[in-house]
Amino acid sequence: MIADAQDRAFTFNGDNKQTEVRNSSNVLVGKYFYDGDSKRVKKQTYDANGVVKEITVFVYSGGKLIAEYSTAPPPTNPTTNYVATDILQSVRAITNSLGEVTSRRDFMPFGEELLADSTYRTTNLKYGSTSDKIRQKFTGYQKDQEMNLISPKPERIKEPSKNKVFWTIKLNQIQSN
Repeated sequence: MIADAQDRAFTFNGDNKQTEVRNSSNVLVGKYFYDGDSKRVKKQTYDANGVVKEITVFVYSGGKLIAEYSTAPPPTNPTTNYVATDILQSVRAITNSLGEVTSRRDFMPFGEELLADSTYRTTNLKYGSTSDKIRQKFTGYQKDQEMNLISPKPERIKEPSKNKVFWTIKLNQIQSN
């Protein structure tokens, strides 16, 4: 078990995969399950009282994530969006079905997302948009909302650091909530 500066406790299995997170009051925040290939196949999140709030099941084919099923209520108006990723599989831009950019992201080399500014990354260019529900962040790993941490390496979840990288782009189709 490992504790962080916020007094959260992280428990890992024999493959060094995170299996539990507890808050400073020792209440369960998240629980994680893995298959024989060490891919996360299920995630349970809990409310402040330790009661299951949401269950998400992850489905893989050929080693790639192809679907997620959740007990969260479905969106009222689902849309089709496309993500543009760089060579590290970091999501850089999100476009709608008409090809219009709805959100952009830039990252420092160790995963910290660069915020919108008034010069180069303006909100007019769709930087800093928080309306998209895409959890894939730096290097394609997901940001766990219940912990506000991103997973830059499959074997550990940790907070991102600061630095800079340059990118190439490729497109992948996704379904957003």
